[in-house]
Amino acid sequence: MPDIQIPLIIILTINLLFFPFATLIWGEMRDTLMGNTAVFLPLWTMLFIKIFIKCMIFAFAIPVEVLGILYIWFRTKNAS
Repeated sequence: MPDIQIPLIIILTINLLFFPFATLIWGEMRDTLMGNTAVFLPLWTMLFIKIFIKCMIFAFAIPVEVLGILYIWFRTKNAS
């Protein structure tokens, strides 16, 4: 068996499951802060920023997922 520890695999799997919720929170936060503002940057700069943000969202998916699930719950609860 390779040198990958089981707890690392478990944490990465949990991060993969919670990544969509964290991405939802990031999208809502970005829309709230920036609104309809358009930002024009060079392609490589924007690509680097996008990859960096996705990596940070993945790294902090576990603590942010609680906010994502609560946000979805309150949003759907108030919609009905």
